[in-house]
Amino acid sequence: LCSCRCAWCLAQTFVRWCDGHVGMARLKRLAARVLSRWTYGSSTAALTAWSEHTRSTKLLISRTYKIVARWESSTCSKAWRRWAQQAEVQRKTKTASSRVLVRFTHKHQALAWHTWQEQVQQSCVARKLVKRWVIKTIG
Repeated sequence: LCSCRCAWCLAQTFVRWCDGHVGMARLKRLAARVLSRWTYGSSTAALTAWSEHTRSTKLLISRTYKIVARWESSTCSKAWRRWAQQAEVQRKTKTASSRVLVRFTHKHQALAWHTWQEQVQQSCVARKLVKRWVIKTIG
């Protein structure tokens, strides 16, 4: 009776240990999965966002090419090209006229500077002459 009871107790203990071990193993796997999700969740989110951005960018580029192809093949394309050429001509004209205006401005500034410089030199010469004349007259 005692050995039978001991074997039964031992079997019950082993069953409880097995249940606990299986439960602990399941909890360890679950904890590892949760920890993995926490660890790699931000990386996964970043990768998902990047792939979504890339996909939307490719879609936008594809749509843009389709729109340009339609413009080029439509009746409006001739008018569009003419407008683009006119805009380019206006840009070049504006650039050239601004260069001319800058040269004109610099030319007048340089002329004014040289005129002022000559007047200063003449006044210096005049002062020296007056100083000599005063020294000769008084001295």
